Amino acid sequence: MPYDVRAVANFFLDRAADAGQKLDHMKLQKLVYIAHGWYLAVTGEPLIYERVEAWPYGPVIPDLYHQLKQHGRSPIEERLSVVDLETFEPIPASVYQGQDAAAIARSVDILQRVWARYGQLTALQLSTLTHKPGTPWDAVAKDNATTEPRGFVISDDRIRDHYVTLAAERRKARVG
Repeated sequence: MPYDVRAVANFFLDRAADAGQKLDHMKLQKLVYIAHGWYLAVTGEPLIYERVEAWPYGPVIPDLYHQLKQHGRSPIEERLSVVDLETFEPIPASVYQGQDAAAIARSVDILQRVWARYGQLTALQLSTLTHKPGTPWDAVAKDNATTEPRGFVISDDRIRDHYVTLAAERRKARVG
């Protein structure tokens, strides 16, 4: 069962606060996107309800963008509000009702792994990763080369396939 994008964003805001860091809009956007990609690769299911779109400066989750755009490049100082949220858990219980404990633990594990691997990178480094040739954003931008990429949906299938390929490349590099 997918989560509300704001709950996933809050997870990363909490991890950053625990590490004495603050996240800006771009870094948070990229972390949530990357987590969505790895979650798709590992589980075959989407992490978030919201769609991902190709915009001129990379993959964007529009709902998250509109909630955060007022921050510009400034650090985000507060957690994001989640509809019907009454507690302040890293991933609120209200967004994963119906999931068993194992599914919740798997979600948290994947998010923690994404934070461990990517959380220390800068927003610009994360942006560079999501713009490389062959990434889902690059493919959608090329598919729509006659117009500026904005609002073109990057399908979960395309995102999943990319992260499955990344996982296979990492396994091959470790073995070889």
